[in-house]
Amino acid sequence: MIELRLALFAVFGLILSFDVAAENDAGCPDVQVSYTGVNKRYSDQSLGIFVVENRGARRVQLGLSSRRGRVLYPRAAEVQWKRPGGKAWRAYRYVLEDALPPFYTLAIEPGDVERVAVSSELFGWKGRGVEEIYSINLFTTDFKCTYRSLDFLPSA
Repeated sequence: MIELRLALFAVFGLILSFDVAAENDAGCPDVQVSYTGVNKRYSDQSLGIFVVENRGARRVQLGLSSRRGRVLYPRAAEVQWKRPGGKAWRAYRYVLEDALPPFYTLAIEPGDVERVAVSSELFGWKGRGVEEIYSINLFTTDFKCTYRSLDFLPSA
């Protein structure tokens, strides 16, 4: 009898764990963000270029301040940095004077790969040491999901 109870408890636990995993997957699709380099084409402004790959089953929406160059809305991204060998990430804080919502939305469908840009001056890459390691967090338009990029060096 005890063995039957343990078996039922184990089966019930597995069912709950699968249900929670499905709920998490449904809430925030699996997305990979990778840095590809710097582009200086737009208005002599340096832009960090990122590839965003939606590996999930639902659409991901990111706010844009410009369709030209697909420049991310400033509140849609947060740059973090740390020293090599360091454990703690530090957010680069930039004071944003405007509180307007993004002008455009980029919808990334499941299986799609899109390129987006982030202003390097806005987030303080200019003038910072190249020995620092960076990562960027992208926030969806509803701010329910956050996607962290792979680590990168802005000069690479």
